[in-house]
Parts: sequence; C-alpha cells; structure tokens
Amino acid sequence: MIKAPWHILLIEDNADDLADMRQMLLRGGTRRYRFSEARLGVEGVHKVLALQDGPLDCVLLDYGLPDMNALEVLAELCQGGDMPPCPVVVITGAAIEEGQNLLSAGAQDFIGKRWTCTDSLTRAVENAVDRYALQQERRRSEDALRIAKNEAETANTAKSQFLLQMSHELRSPLSSILGFAQLIEGGNPAPTPTQQDSVNQILHAGWYLLRLINEMLDLTAVESGQMVLATRPMSIAEVLSDCEAMIEPQAQRTGIAVHFPALEPSCHVHADPLRIKQVLVNLLTNAIKYNRSAGRVDVRCDAVPGQSVRISVTDTGSGLTPEQLGQLFVPFDRLGQELGGLPGTGIGLVICKRLMEMMGGRIGVESIPGQGSCFWFELEETHPAPEGQQNQAEQVAPAVDDHYGEVVSIARSAHRSHAH
Repeated sequence: MIKAPWHILLIEDNADDLADMRQMLLRGGTRRYRFSEARLGVEGVHKVLALQDGPLDCVLLDYGLPDMNALEVLAELCQGGDMPPCPVVVITGAAIEEGQNLLSAGAQDFIGKRWTCTDSLTRAVENAVDRYALQQERRRSEDALRIAKNEAETANTAKSQFLLQMSHELRSPLSSILGFAQLIEGGNPAPTPTQQDSVNQILHAGWYLLRLINEMLDLTAVESGQMVLATRPMSIAEVLSDCEAMIEPQAQRTGIAVHFPALEPSCHVHADPLRIKQVLVNLLTNAIKYNRSAGRVDVRCDAVPGQSVRISVTDTGSGLTPEQLGQLFVPFDRLGQELGGLPGTGIGLVICKRLMEMMGGRIGVESIPGQGSCFWFELEETHPAPEGQQNQAEQVAPAVDDHYGEVVSIARSAHRSHAH
C-alpha cells in the first residue's frame, strides 16, 4: 500500500535555503513529500491555523524571518497553549543555548543550519512527527483520566450526600423505637418475661443499627470533608481514665482483664479529645471482642523519638495473618469475622485511620498469628494550654453526640404525644 505523502510547510525567506530543504527531504529516505511555502512569519501562521493549503504533517521554520523570529511564530501558533497545531522543527543559526527556549515554546525539535544535511533534516522531521503523535496521545489520555476523575468525584459526592441524608432519615425513627422500648422496659407494671425478651431483642438490634448509622455518618463526614475537629492540647491521662470507665462494663461482662497505665497528668498531645476517645474506645472494644476466653488487654503510653506519644492496645487474641493485615483498613471488610457471629460493621478502623490522619497523627498494627495483636496510634506531644485558654477551648468545643440522651428525649416526646 502506497503511503500518502507528508505535507511540509517551509517557512523561509531565502529562496536558496528553500530549494536546499526541498532537495534534502526528497533525497532522504523513501517517504514522499509535498510542499507549501511561506516567506514571512505572518503568512506561515495563517497557513497553519487556517489550513489554507490543507492539513500539515510538519513545519520547517527558519529562526530569523523579516517580520518575526521563531519564538514569536511559535507563540502565535500555540495560541496561549503549550503545543502548536502540528509538529514544528526550527532551523536556527542562533546559539545552541536557544534550543531549550524553542522546545519550551512548543517546537518538537531544532537543528542548526551549519549541521543541516539530508540525513539530519530527514531524521529531525520524522522524529518531530513521531514525538508530536506521542504527545497528542498522552494529552488525550490525560484528558480522559481527568474526565474520569471528575466523574468519579461527582459520583462520590452524590453517594456521600445520599448516605448522609438517608442516615439522618433513619436515625430519628430508630431513636424513637429505642426510646419506646426503654420506656416499656422501665414501665409500671414491669413487662412479663416474654415481653422482656422481646424488648431485649428490640434494644439489641436497635442499638446495633444505631451504631451502624452513626458510623456511616462519621465515615461520610470524613470522606466528604464535612467533619470539623476541635483540636487543642489535651491530657492523655484524662482520656485514658474516661475510656477505662467506658469500657469496664464490656470487659467485666466478657471476663477480659484490661490494664491501664498510671500516667502523669502533664502528658499532653494536640488533638480533638472527643475523637481520640472514639479511636481508643474502638481499639479497646475490638481487643476485648476478638480476644480469647479469659484473655488480657494491656494499654501503654510511650514517648516516641521526634516529640510524639504512642498509645498502644495489646490483646491476647488469635492475631492476624499478613493477608488480613493488608485488608485491615478496607471499609466493610471484617476479615471473615462476620462468619463467627460477633457483631460489627467493618467501618470502625477505617474511621479511626481517617481521624488520626486529620489530626496529624498515624495509626498502625503489629500482629503475630496465634499470639495476639498490638494496635497503636501516635500524636504530636505538646505542652498543656494555660488555664484560661483551656477553659475557653472547652467552651467552644462541640458537645459530645449523646445518643442515649437523644433517644430518651425523643421517646418522651413521642410518649407525651401518644398520651394526648
């Protein structure tokens, strides 16, 4: 099959140089050519942009023209972009240092007049055409990737908004159900054993669903950038003490011994106290839930080189395999635990990781199959805030989302409405 001839535009004001370039290309290689000419820069720009003589495969541009130089011609051809409409090779008598400026201005190649010969000119044109095609293909790929990225971000935003709205819509009626169940449980007369069993099932399932909804709200808020943190210098000792009180009923119920360290009140980190408690309670809950019978959980607080503090939670459970560690922070992946009957959502650790990153910290895990796991997080150590500033920070900090208080309040309102 005979290849179509390449259309070359020669922008050159010297008739002898025009004739030489024609002959060099016609003698070089086996490709066929057809030529157009322009003696001025303005004329050449018009022929390229207006396709006056048809589509062009390459432009051979003299550096110094009577009305413009090559850099000015390239600027007109690029029209504010970084590439001209077709490949451009500059024939220059200027210093070789000017070559980088030509490439930056949009030329695909340049060649000095004193080194121009049949082989060098033919090779420069062929290389320029190939390089231009690769640049165009790369640009198309980048544009397609940018479009796909924008579409994915739009879809992700729509998903987050949908989850946020649905979670809020589900939370209110669920809170009412839980509140009514608690009123029945504490009512007078007391429920019968059969009724109490039914109430227990409602409460167990309801609290599980409410926890799932709250975790979905947290995950959606983190991913959409809507979660606002109230970071300040905070006492690690106070957080550990609060978490110990919160986790104690679960530990006693399951027979797991949980040991907390004795800390000096002066140990402080820069973080959001509410979210640190959320992270630590999640790690403690998992350590208890996935522990062996009559197991043990140890909480440690250690200084890390680089002015950081590491809080670690070590359990005596079955540990995690390297494959499980690789999937640990994937949303909704419970690593096969969903088959064991233990409740869970597979979201908690994902939220913990995002929260730690938002607070400038990091979280990780070390595990030995058959021996247990050690989950830890690190935060920047800081000095306690002056008492006046600390009180002010506590006043402006957002209130804790008290789901139990919300449940009772909604239930009482519903109860009063029902009574009327």
